[in-house]
Amino acid sequence: MMAALAVVLGYLFLFIPNIEPVTATLFIAGVMLGPRLGLMTALVAELIYSLFNPMGMAPLPTLAAQLLSMSLVGLAGGMLHNKPGLIQKRTFFIWSGAMGLVLTLIFDVSTTLSFAWFSAGASGEKILSQFFAGTLFYSSHILGNTAIFIFVVPLLLRRISPFHPDKSSV
Repeated sequence: MMAALAVVLGYLFLFIPNIEPVTATLFIAGVMLGPRLGLMTALVAELIYSLFNPMGMAPLPTLAAQLLSMSLVGLAGGMLHNKPGLIQKRTFFIWSGAMGLVLTLIFDVSTTLSFAWFSAGASGEKILSQFFAGTLFYSSHILGNTAIFIFVVPLLLRRISPFHPDKSSV
């Protein structure tokens, strides 16, 4: 169900540049389901989202980077499974924002370099040129996801916690 939610939210926000709730949804799935199921949920969600994206499927190297980096998101969220004390702390929003920043940075760097390698070949100069050409895009994507992780993720995790089947785990 969390994979389906991530895919639907991704498609709903597809045409709003750099506002993507997929990363936060998969992080929350990891928190709720644990590291193994969080990773698997993220892998399935990203595979469906990428393969059936209305804007077209990514080249295979980029698809691999998307799958690996989003799996890391589910795994990272899963590391908070059974850590309700951390989520309830007043300072959790800072930790959450830092996680959003780092996870989005990993996603952006890995997908951009994989696409640049695919399109530019082995030319290091062309790869770097393509990578730096997207700096404004990455910056706004990282800023948008960091804001979601600061303001939305902590709020949702605190709201979901009382309704989670294993109340001691969220």
